[in-house]
Amino acid sequence: MLRKFFLFLLFFVFSNQTYAEKFVDLGPSLKLSYKTGNIDTNTFNGFASDISFFDKFNNDEIIGNAKTLKIESQKNKDGQVIINLFSLSEIFAYDDEFGFEIVIDKISIRDFNSAILKDNFAEDAANYDLLKHKNFSFNISGVNFKNNEFDLGIKKISLPKIKYGKLSSGEEFAQETSFEIKEISFTANPSNIDLLPLNVILASIGQQSLTLDLNTYSEVFDKGLMLKIISKLGLNIIGGAALNIELDYSVPIETFSYFSNNQSLIDELQTQNFENLDNFNNEILMELGKIQLNKVIFQIEDLGVRKPLIIMAASNMGMSEEDVINMSNEMIQSVLFPFIPVNAEKFADNISKFVKQGGKLTFSINPQNPLPIISSMGLLVMPDLAIESLGIKLLAE
Repeated sequence: MLRKFFLFLLFFVFSNQTYAEKFVDLGPSLKLSYKTGNIDTNTFNGFASDISFFDKFNNDEIIGNAKTLKIESQKNKDGQVIINLFSLSEIFAYDDEFGFEIVIDKISIRDFNSAILKDNFAEDAANYDLLKHKNFSFNISGVNFKNNEFDLGIKKISLPKIKYGKLSSGEEFAQETSFEIKEISFTANPSNIDLLPLNVILASIGQQSLTLDLNTYSEVFDKGLMLKIISKLGLNIIGGAALNIELDYSVPIETFSYFSNNQSLIDELQTQNFENLDNFNNEILMELGKIQLNKVIFQIEDLGVRKPLIIMAASNMGMSEEDVINMSNEMIQSVLFPFIPVNAEKFADNISKFVKQGGKLTFSINPQNPLPIISSMGLLVMPDLAIESLGIKLLAE
């Protein structure tokens, strides 16, 4: 059903049917009807409301509906139709056979080339210039998926437009990108035995659902011979824990140009012809090795899940909480000692401190000077030396 529903989005705009009867055939499997409004298929502009979707394979059985559809578009200087806005509101779709339903408050997609909506796009995708779609954005809000096993809700999915810059050579590069999913909420059916451990953990932190936020952000700075890139990822499990990652690294302009201008490499990656990539392996490794590491931060924050997990572990092993913490310290040391004998005790103490009192546990790499990745790989042969040279720290606070 999901495939049929999204085929509706792809085929609708470019259907060659007339709208006089307010019924539109959408390929071999779907048909759409609307009660009021009009969509002009020559200009791809219009508005329609009271929309229904039908399954033609199943005697035109109704499988969903939407309140409104709005399309705004224009032709660019090359005569291509650019969709300025494609918006659907109050969407409801279901499948009785598989026992699920989907409700979406609104889907809004802006500024994309209409070629991606053509029914033959899938056949020509390998030869398609993806840069034609680089400026699009989309927002989806109020998603709720239900079946007999669980409910899945999403408050918002947002992919803003990518901000582009230009190098002195005239090459474009993605200067600022971001992506956000707000309040992903997963609620398991209490009768689902397989998900009972999850429900127990959620109950222990006072939550009925597993709810999390995800966001990413990346910014690129042109430093002449280098592109300095700062990328961040945040994952927040409400009432449980938070994970934050920050990568700060520099890419030589010549390495950037190698990957952006090597059409053969791009073709192999797009067609997933990985066998032919053997020809590029040495070149790829040499170019990637030129990337310089400036700083890495990996941080875990306890927001409530630590204590229940310790209690559960103690209960299962018939031990006290203090004994579990002490045992974890010994186990961590025994694992680390063969690799970093000089730093094993210090690292294990910080991990145990985090296990005991919560707060934040931060792992960081901060060399005094930017270090090429290929050089840092050599240091890993002697991990204790690498910890000193790369400024590696593990701190519980």
